[in-house]
Amino acid sequence: MGADKLLWTDVEGRKVSVRVPVETSHPRGSRVTLVPAMGKASLFDAGTEARL
Repeated sequence: MGADKLLWTDVEGRKVSVRVPVETSHPRGSRVTLVPAMGKASLFDAGTEARL
């Protein structure tokens, strides 16, 4: 990814990965506010893992 890294978080009991700038730092267990860029989002069906 180079200039990005993945931040794994829990949203209402579901694991979510978020691509953030590499300089972003959040201590484990901290709360974050997410504002998705839907034009860049990749969504998958939880059951089939097929891309939506």
